[in-house]
Amino acid sequence: MISPSPKFKERDTGAVISSQSFHFIANVTALREVNRVLVPGGKFGILFSVDDAASPLVHTVFEVIRKYKYPGCPEYFIDTLQDVSWQTCFREAPLFTPLQAHVMPWEK
Repeated sequence: MISPSPKFKERDTGAVISSQSFHFIANVTALREVNRVLVPGGKFGILFSVDDAASPLVHTVFEVIRKYKYPGCPEYFIDTLQDVSWQTCFREAPLFTPLQAHVMPWEK
């Protein structure tokens, strides 16, 4: 359970960023806490890195992760774009505008 953080006052920040982690804590309580600390019009960004077959380096890194770090785990655990169940909480607690996806290719 996520409880209100004493470090952040209500309507105290313009942006909250969750990188590589929101799918682990995705629930209505988490969204309410994010909403609580955002100023009106504030932004909530959720970032995920995923495999990019067009980039040999990135694809190789993800292959190593699959083989050695998480052998036998479901693909959606590694490729978070395959599992969108974390989006359910946004429908359950309509505190934000509709989700928008922006895909940015890996670049040197």
